[in-house]
Amino acid sequence: MYGCPVSWRSHVQKCVALSAVKAEFVAALEATREALFFSYLLRDLGVEAHPPILRTDSQGCIQVSKDPTKHWKLKHINTRYHFVRDHVQEGEVKIDFVGTTDNVADILTKPLKGFATSRIAHLIGLTMPSRGGVEDASAS
Repeated sequence: MYGCPVSWRSHVQKCVALSAVKAEFVAALEATREALFFSYLLRDLGVEAHPPILRTDSQGCIQVSKDPTKHWKLKHINTRYHFVRDHVQEGEVKIDFVGTTDNVADILTKPLKGFATSRIAHLIGLTMPSRGGVEDASAS
């Protein structure tokens, strides 16, 4: 909210995903539920808020969420997961693609090298200590 995280979670999914798209779609369900909770809370408090935006690096998840004709990709999935698609179609939630270089979730889930680590750390507001460490900072 206002550029700051208000909720985050990392956990093992409760079901076995048969594909990467299904795994992302299941994660999108949890994110949608959480985002809608905060959206409704803000609305009840009288705060005007734009629809929350889910960001994913899965094009398949985005396709399934936006286009009901793509349901064949997940025809084996429990219908409760279509909650995401319903709310995307109603405009209560938006879902957008985030590229690898801008995916802040990767810093906690994948080993990153050099520039990628620095870039994502900057995106989440982390700064690197100065070269000399604490001693140099106190001398100035």
